[in-house]
Amino acid sequence: MSNPIPKSDDDIPDESVTKRFCGVIEEMMWKPSSSEMSTGSLSIAPGDSLTLAAMIAACRFTRPPNPDINERNFPLTGSPVADVADMLTVSQKDLGGQNMTTSEIEAAIDRKGFRPATLAEQLVYAKEKWNGKDWIAALGSSWVGPGGFRGVPYLFEGDGGRLLLLYWGSPECRWLGVGLFLVVRK
Repeated sequence: MSNPIPKSDDDIPDESVTKRFCGVIEEMMWKPSSSEMSTGSLSIAPGDSLTLAAMIAACRFTRPPNPDINERNFPLTGSPVADVADMLTVSQKDLGGQNMTTSEIEAAIDRKGFRPATLAEQLVYAKEKWNGKDWIAALGSSWVGPGGFRGVPYLFEGDGGRLLLLYWGSPECRWLGVGLFLVVRK
């Protein structure tokens, strides 16, 4: 897996260019239709002009996301994106455990009447509600990399700023009490 953090300032796009690009993307592509606005959700279907790259750009992360977070590995499936009002973050403690495995967390989320959020929902949450500090995983989307490990997208804030990265969340992986999990009411 390549390092998503640029090695030098030369690898970072000019801020004014980035701001203009994000502004154009936001104006052109981050507008739900009137029917979507009335239901409070965004519908992402094949053929929509809203792409994963546009959603990522609208979130204004400090650095580019992990390069494995792309349309090939995380295609937008056409499933509706939940209303941000129906999304919340939960900790392992909220789920009744600590140092839980991914499988245990997913089962606990289901028992509590939720489902894990997808990457598209995580990006909507990041744009609308994320405080820019909490470490938040979206277990509803994953990608199995060349080494056979399951990559789960997560929002992170650290020395590198606001980031979108991958955490290796295979079923037996223990989360060691760190971070929150974005869930959606069923």
